[in-house]
Amino acid sequence: MAPEVFTRNMAEGHGRAADIWSVGCVVVEMASGDRPWAQYDSNYQIMFKVGMGQSPDPPDDMIDEGLDFLGYVLQT
Repeated sequence: MAPEVFTRNMAEGHGRAADIWSVGCVVVEMASGDRPWAQYDSNYQIMFKVGMGQSPDPPDDMIDEGLDFLGYVLQT
């Protein structure tokens, strides 16, 4: 779930920024073979990380162009 979804109330919803952030998470999952923050067992731990403005780490073997892309789309 994108940070914008956590910080806005139910009446405001979310927009394109949340969708773009979610694309970054999908790219992390596709490149690594694991969901973002796979080391955490609880969804609450993951929600805390996102709520604190953190982004998932890219895979260690990702090429520079992929890292640049993730830097653009995983902005909080």
